[in-house]
Amino acid sequence: MKKVEQKAMEWYVKGKCRLLGLKDRFLHEEKGANTMVEIVVVIALVVVVAGIFREQLMAVVTSAFQQVTEFIGGDGGDAGGVAGLIGR
Repeated sequence: MKKVEQKAMEWYVKGKCRLLGLKDRFLHEEKGANTMVEIVVVIALVVVVAGIFREQLMAVVTSAFQQVTEFIGGDGGDAGGVAGLIGR
């Protein structure tokens, strides 16, 4: 019976040491919190820049979609782009 009690005590002490080590690592390691703050700052920066250059961004996106639409033949014009290639 003494051997079982000794083993139980060893397991208890090892478990307690592991939990204390886990607690110390959790309290002193801030990698997750720093990463979260960095992500929030980057998102805020992107939103601010998008707000400042809103008109220019809208013009670029509109122009790009217009060119893509013309290329695939969606303007009903001379059947250029992909539609023109398929018909040939």
